[in-house]
Formats: sequence, structure tokens, C-alpha cells
Amino acid sequence: YFFSNIRNIFLLKFREGEEYKLKDLLYSLMLESHNDSAVAIAEHIGGSVEQFAELMNQKAEDIGCMKTHFITPNGLDAKDEHGIHGTTAAD
Repeated sequence: YFFSNIRNIFLLKFREGEEYKLKDLLYSLMLESHNDSAVAIAEHIGGSVEQFAELMNQKAEDIGCMKTHFITPNGLDAKDEHGIHGTTAAD
């Protein structure tokens, strides 16, 4: 995924078969910046990181954010054929 080169301090380090409550993953993401929690949430809600980004981009467009483009669920830098991941203060 997009966070493969991030230092381990920013990872919750999931183990196969473990289950987490969404609320706990949100706390992990917000308080500890665990990037793998963002990916797990995105996969749960959207089915994949890419599908989640599509949902986020649709929501941004629906609420009038025309200079916002999401690629990653964790806010890390990324670029694709549609642009660069980011937003503006105005959006």
C-alpha cells in the first residue's frame, strides 16, 4: 500500500485473524497516526483503498469541494492520473 516506506512507529501492526472495532481503529488513526488503521477502515467501508477514495471524491464534489482530490485514506502524498492528493483551505 501507499505507506510501505513509513517507519513502523506509524503502524498498528495488524496480525492475521485479529478483529478490531471501528471505534478503536478511529482512535488509533486520530491519536496515534496509525496509517494501517486508515487503510483497514478504507477497505472495510469502500471494499478497497481505491473504492474508498472514489467515495471520498464523490462526497467532496457533492458538497462543492472542487479543488479536492483524494487518493490515500491516510493523507500521505500520492499522485495518480487525476491529480495530486490534497485539498485547499477554501474547500
